[in-house]
Amino acid sequence: MQQTFNWGKMYQAVKQMIVSLTGMTVIQDSTIAQTPAFPFITVNPSGSITHELASNNPTNEPFTTILSITVHSDSKLVALQTMDDLQANLREEENHYQLQQQGIVIVDVLNPGSRFTALSVGYEYTYGFDLSIRLGRSFTSSTPIISDVTNDNGKLNI
Repeated sequence: MQQTFNWGKMYQAVKQMIVSLTGMTVIQDSTIAQTPAFPFITVNPSGSITHELASNNPTNEPFTTILSITVHSDSKLVALQTMDDLQANLREEENHYQLQQQGIVIVDVLNPGSRFTALSVGYEYTYGFDLSIRLGRSFTSSTPIISDVTNDNGKLNI
């Protein structure tokens, strides 16, 4: 099967931006790896994809998706401060430009706030937000494209 979008490359670009802004360790959410020392940040691609244009040809199409970004800390104020600073800095013009150079357009910051769940450990505080981003799928299809149809003497020529 042909790869149509490089999710790993997108993740690395966002991870690099977050590390440069915060100086914190960034890992994928729900990984089996050992949890780093506090504070750290997780990034979770939601897997939801919204096609922006109705198209039967996915070889060159823009789409949006959501990244869930969560700050984990043993200090409530550190988690809150880092989350708030990060979401504000990601909306800053220069950071938009840096990500656009790598094919990532920030559309919006959604749902900033506490990410505490009943399963959270008592000394772990989590604050985060969802980052709506626009990406572009571009690949070469092996399916032939019919570009011309003629009808000579009742015969169909393709």
